[in-house]
Amino acid sequence: MNQELQNRAKSIQQMLTVHPLSGADLLMDFARQYAANKDLENKVILLKLDYNELVEAKETVVDGETANTKQQRTAEIETELTSIISQLAALADEVVQDYNPEAVQGVLQREKELAQEIQQQEIPEKVILSINSIRKTYKSTNFQLQTGDLQFHLGEVIGLVGENATGKTTLFRILAGDLKHDKGELSYPLFQTSKRLNWLALKAQIAYVPQALPKWHGTLLENLKYEAAIHGIKGEDNRKAVEYIIQRLGLAEHIEKSWQQLSGGYKLRFALAKALVWKPQLLILDEPLANLDIRTQIVVLNDLQNLAKSL
Repeated sequence: MNQELQNRAKSIQQMLTVHPLSGADLLMDFARQYAANKDLENKVILLKLDYNELVEAKETVVDGETANTKQQRTAEIETELTSIISQLAALADEVVQDYNPEAVQGVLQREKELAQEIQQQEIPEKVILSINSIRKTYKSTNFQLQTGDLQFHLGEVIGLVGENATGKTTLFRILAGDLKHDKGELSYPLFQTSKRLNWLALKAQIAYVPQALPKWHGTLLENLKYEAAIHGIKGEDNRKAVEYIIQRLGLAEHIEKSWQQLSGGYKLRFALAKALVWKPQLLILDEPLANLDIRTQIVVLNDLQNLAKSL
């Protein structure tokens, strides 16, 4: 396996010298798949963002500058770009060095222990959502949803399993603030400032992705910029937030595409990007694996695990 990883790292390094942005995309996947240290993937993303900014700066060197000044600035940018490529190439080697089956297992075991510690300590500020015997009744159909007592913590990925028409979507809509429950108590200790639920403030922390994804107009990039803007992220912060989530979810090749041009898997990734670009604290997904092939399901599940662990 080690030799295979070394060969793959060399291929990525060669790609970095020919097409740095494509090489960086390969390196992100490489780090995500094999590095025990998950910070390596974020380092790649941040370096790629720096590279993009320098390329834009190089293309917009002020025309009013003297020829010598323009030449000097261009040379400085080229030096910085070369440095970033070298750093990316070094990260490829670092991924190979960091790969150790025992180390990976150790990381997974430590994460499991931390999760157990959080549950055992019952630290209030770590609880993001608390449900106490929620009930919702539809008199027209005599359907009643009833839950037990549940608590969810930061960094957890929780799955709700059940047959069709058992109330999963009803519960999701209640938790997202789109539907009022009849009885029981619902609280969000991490960002709730009083006993009474202030849904205007709460919904600024909750992202809900329904099973039937709504159709959107314009390009993927335009929609992400708009979504960030309506949540108060504007100017340079908007550009950086959108660029980061595009790279994080592997959407760089699709930013100019419309709804009709995306596959089901990428429509879901777009919905995730749209939900995550403004950094909600709670993400609720209704049937995120529906209509996806098994390979895409695995990719989405890995993405969700990585996102839950990511700062």
